[in-house]
Amino acid sequence: MIYTLTLNPALDYRMELNHFAPHQLNRADYTKFRAGGKGINVSQILSTLDTKNKALGFVGGFSGEYFIQYINHHYDIDFDYITIKDLTRINVKLKHDDKTTEINAKGPTINDDEANQLYQQFEAFNTKDIVVLAGSATDHEKLNYKNIVKYLHHKNIEFVLDIDGKEFLDLLQYNPLLVKPNIHEAETILNLTLETKKDVIEAAKQLVKKGAKHAIISMGGKGSVYADKDNILYASPIKGKVLNTVGAGDSMVAGFIDGYKKSFNPIKRFKQSVACGSATAFDYGLAKKKAIDEVMEKIEIKRED
Repeated sequence: MIYTLTLNPALDYRMELNHFAPHQLNRADYTKFRAGGKGINVSQILSTLDTKNKALGFVGGFSGEYFIQYINHHYDIDFDYITIKDLTRINVKLKHDDKTTEINAKGPTINDDEANQLYQQFEAFNTKDIVVLAGSATDHEKLNYKNIVKYLHHKNIEFVLDIDGKEFLDLLQYNPLLVKPNIHEAETILNLTLETKKDVIEAAKQLVKKGAKHAIISMGGKGSVYADKDNILYASPIKGKVLNTVGAGDSMVAGFIDGYKKSFNPIKRFKQSVACGSATAFDYGLAKKKAIDEVMEKIEIKRED
C-alpha cells in the first residue's frame, strides 16, 4: 500500500483579479475554493494512474467539513482523516498579471490525543508499504518529521521526503526512497547557487550521496534532473502553456512512485514523473490520465555523465 501523509492540509482560496491596487479596496473577478495539501495531490494522481493508496491527515472545524465535502465530490481517493478540535487552515492564492502571490495561514494546533491517533494508524504499516511525507509539519513534537521518519526507519518502511525546512538535510541519513526538491529548494537545502544544468546534476548527485536512494530536481521551464547511484538522467522541457503550477511537483512524486511500485525501469519512472508534473502544469487542476499519456509521448530523456 502507498500512504500519503498531509499533516497540515488547507483549503486553498484562489482569487483572480484583472486590476489590483495595493492598499485599496479590490474586487476579485474569479474565486474558487479547492482542497489543498501535497499528500492529497499525490493521492489523487496515484488514483488517476489506477494505483491503490490511502491518504492520511488532520481536518477540523467548518473549514475541515468543507474540505471533506470537496474531497468526496471532486477526488477519487480514500481519505482516512483524523478529526481535530482546531480549524483546518485557509490559504489564499492571489493571481494578477499572470503571477500568483500565495499567503499561507499558520496550521492548526494538534493535541496529544490527536497526535496519538496518527501513530495508531502507523501501526498498520508494514515493510511492503511506502509512505509519502509531503508539505509542512505541525507544532506538536511527536509530529515533527524527524520523529516520524525515525519511527518509519525503525520499522524498515520506505518513505518519500517532499518537504522543505532545515530538517530536510538531516533526514537524508535515514535513506528516503525519493526526494524531489525544485531548483530553489535544492539551493536552500544544499546552500548552493544552481545556475546551469551541470550545477543541478551535481546537486542531485549530492542528495544521493547524502542518503537519498532517488533524487529528482525540477527546474521549471528548463527541464528536470534525476539521479540514483547508477543513473543520471535529464528530461528536456516540453512545449505547452502553463496554466497552473500548484500540484505539479506533487504530481511528479506520484508519477515516480507509481512507476516504482509497478517496477518500471529508471527511465520510464522518470519519464512518467515528468509527464504527470507537466500535465498538471498544463491544466487548471490536477492532471487527467489522457493528458498524462499524451504528454509522455513528447518527453525526451537523455543520459548524463
